[in-house]
Amino acid sequence: MANHLSRRRLLQAAGPAAAVVAAGGLLIGCGRQPAPPPNIILIVSDAMRADRFGLLRDGESITPNLDRLAAEGAIYTECYSPSSWTKTSMASIVTGAYPPYHGVLLRQATIPKNCDTIADMLKRNGYGTWAVQTNPWLAPEAPTISTQGKPVRNYGFHKGFDMHIQLTPGEHDKSVEQPAYAEAAAVNDAVERVLWRPERPFFLYVHYMETHQPWIGALPREFTGAFCSERAGRSRGAVFQDDQNLIKKIFAVPESQVTPAEKVRLGEVYDEAVRYIDFKIAEMLEMVKAAAPLGNTIIIFTSDHGDELYEHGGLGHARTLYQEVVRVPCLIKGPGVPRAKVRERVSNVSIYETVKALACPGDTGREPMHIPLAPRRAENAQDEIIFAQLHSLAADEQWKLTKVVERDLDAAIVREDDAGAVLDVERYDLAKDPGERNPLGGETESVVAMAARMERDIAALARKHEVAVTRTSARWQLAYGGEGEAAGDAAMTEEEKQLREQLQALGYFN
Repeated sequence: MANHLSRRRLLQAAGPAAAVVAAGGLLIGCGRQPAPPPNIILIVSDAMRADRFGLLRDGESITPNLDRLAAEGAIYTECYSPSSWTKTSMASIVTGAYPPYHGVLLRQATIPKNCDTIADMLKRNGYGTWAVQTNPWLAPEAPTISTQGKPVRNYGFHKGFDMHIQLTPGEHDKSVEQPAYAEAAAVNDAVERVLWRPERPFFLYVHYMETHQPWIGALPREFTGAFCSERAGRSRGAVFQDDQNLIKKIFAVPESQVTPAEKVRLGEVYDEAVRYIDFKIAEMLEMVKAAAPLGNTIIIFTSDHGDELYEHGGLGHARTLYQEVVRVPCLIKGPGVPRAKVRERVSNVSIYETVKALACPGDTGREPMHIPLAPRRAENAQDEIIFAQLHSLAADEQWKLTKVVERDLDAAIVREDDAGAVLDVERYDLAKDPGERNPLGGETESVVAMAARMERDIAALARKHEVAVTRTSARWQLAYGGEGEAAGDAAMTEEEKQLREQLQALGYFN
């Protein structure tokens, strides 16, 4: 197998940001600080698939507002997330490092204290830093649970933020039995309260949840049933009740008991959530504009992972690394970003270096680890290797999935047990089989060796930077893991039980 430059570029220490720009043929950064520094807005729509960006229904796009942003900047049609569940992937996005570096692989793991984040970098460069989000995996204050005799009180996602607002589910007026998250309207209200005529450049991170399962309940009635193919003669209220019953059913029965019509409606429900979030993002940006003109603002939109809708016999995420759960939307708009549609494979782990190149290229807090996202000339296309990883979240299962995507073998998924023994390998030609339905035959030794080598190199870089990962406590696994719930209930506090209920509403531990 060829020894591509991409692996060296991804994992070796590179030169200053200006040198990276020059060597990679990139069109952003230019090695000089804009004056004044640009504001940065990072928007994440949880569990949004790449194939929903610009999807047409009834001849119109379901993401018209995001489409307009993309038309004014760069959109990446082949962007990958470093994992298929929130905690691992968001740790990678905010630290600019693949999972073996930060070690946020299991439920109770935290971002290491000395692991640099985007907020850390921008704060030391004079930025005000604010976050508004409602995903319990990203909570700045987690239940107090002992890990190796030491209390763990947070997951580390508040690092570097002047203010990190964690919204919890409220009393919805939409007949939702168990709210899984605060609705987007509450997120936008919090953004409006936080961001009021800032006196210095700011970094704002906003995280929405409506595109995450259960996909129903927090949408206003005018969005419910908007794409329903069988809505004729029924009120939106009736459609809403049917959708509630559908969501209850699909998470309780195997795929064989879900009808083709129900699968079609499930896709429509998901798309209605996407359309709603597109609307709420536009509303939030108007709020920001009232406080600070967006002319000197860099807007980045992406997702932490996608969602499977029965493409491989399952539903949701955090179980596989197929395309539907790791391909995500990504766009960047703002000063220094030319308009382009980029079809080369990239990872949103590079958002950290992109922000650095655009906003503070002189920052020396950490050596560069990735090539910034940017439109590239076709003749200088890089052959980058994409890396993703997922560890089993079930207390009674011990396995690890590693996915690598590059030109020679296109895509490969390696499954190992907890001792590191390879259980199976799947290889796919994404050009001919983009849905990864037909595994290729042939040798797999080189695939396994490359995945292992990349993991070792990433972990070695973490050791070089003296980044120490945490380990998951057995008690926490017992209390939150499926088969251990009953035994763990007695030892759990009310706060812990409430968190578990919220995570169950999001589809975990069911």
